[in-house]
Amino acid sequence: TSPSRFVRAATFVNASLPSKTVDDAVFTAFHLLNAFDIPKGAIRSPEHEALTDYTVWTSVVDTANKDYYFKSYLTPMEMKVNIPQALKQIKEPTVVKMENSYTYKDITPQFGAK
Repeated sequence: TSPSRFVRAATFVNASLPSKTVDDAVFTAFHLLNAFDIPKGAIRSPEHEALTDYTVWTSVVDTANKDYYFKSYLTPMEMKVNIPQALKQIKEPTVVKMENSYTYKDITPQFGAK
């Protein structure tokens, strides 16, 4: 990881507008972190072309409300888990199934609407 990415991150954080709500803060945090996503193939091993670094997960934590927000490379929609509530409901380690695909909302029909 290039040290200049951390300098850029600090600059973006200090320059961003203050958040008025938790939702606004989470939204802003994800936008700040998006600037540092590494797409597949951008960093590769010269010896092993199949090996590549990329941003697998991006996460934001609301420590006051104990909410953990995250998105993955294949599921870019942000998801949320309230940690205390989740822990109350489980008795053993749990696997949560996630969709491993991304979707787009096609708004083409709206261009013909009057």
